[in-house]
Amino acid sequence: FTSAEKVYDENDLALNGYINTGRTSVLSNWLQWQLDKRWWLQTRYELIRKNHQQEANKYSALCAFIPTEFSAVRLQYDNMDYPWQTEIEHRFSLQFNLTMGVHPAHNY
Repeated sequence: FTSAEKVYDENDLALNGYINTGRTSVLSNWLQWQLDKRWWLQTRYELIRKNHQQEANKYSALCAFIPTEFSAVRLQYDNMDYPWQTEIEHRFSLQFNLTMGVHPAHNY
């Protein structure tokens, strides 16, 4: 499965007394693969462009194991290159999801 999205905005935004006039565009693209019934891989790319000058890039990779419809484990890596930061930021996330509660019947 793949998906892409582009958003474009032109506005005058007053932020802390400073008028921020300009154009912002955001591009997002991701690919998702189901390797097996319970295993998923995903990649994602995001680009933010402000006034055709500043560019922020973010790359992500994700691996998910979904043992049941009530639980999931996700490991994600993000590489964020933002012009307002002096160094590229590397982030690892480990997420556990557990769903509890009423469960509707299935139509088998």
